[in-house]
Amino acid sequence: MQRYVDRALAPGSRVPSCVRITQAGEMWLKPGGRALRFEAVEEFAVDEVAFSWRARFPIVPLVSLRVLDRYAAGEGQLEARLFGFPLMRARGQATAEGEAMRYLAELPWVPQAMAVNRQLEWRELDRQTVEVATRVGPTRVAVRARAPKGRGLCRGPGVGLRRLRRARRHPRSAVGRARHGYVAGARELGA
Repeated sequence: MQRYVDRALAPGSRVPSCVRITQAGEMWLKPGGRALRFEAVEEFAVDEVAFSWRARFPIVPLVSLRVLDRYAAGEGQLEARLFGFPLMRARGQATAEGEAMRYLAELPWVPQAMAVNRQLEWRELDRQTVEVATRVGPTRVAVRARAPKGRGLCRGPGVGLRRLRRARRHPRSAVGRARHGYVAGARELGA
């Protein structure tokens, strides 16, 4: 992890309190479904586990679905609105855990947080795998970053991400689904 931070941040660069990124892309709500275009702004806190993702999905001209996905102070929220009216809302412990895991999975976009956030627990599992965790109430949630096969962490242009499966409080209840992704070609813009 430290090698990644050293490569991603310029020596002596100041640490901001928050990092804002913009996104444009497509999202599939189900396998084989139609891709939905979106534009989003995501803000990450650097010194605590907190983020806000505000997205706009154009449906037809002048009509957009708006989505808020956020985590702060131990609370998670996912909300979708159309014409200002809520279509869906999710809150509670399971949502908070999922949102905290999203923050952890997206840390490669915010190396400043990797360097200074004291709410993060880091463990190097092997030469290619590192785990980052945090607490959501009594529950520990974690994400693993794995370098591509044959490379150590930070030897290539990207870092593979794998969300850990985690058991809920009761062993017979549902287990979170693994999510996979790849971050590459990130660069710092502006000062």
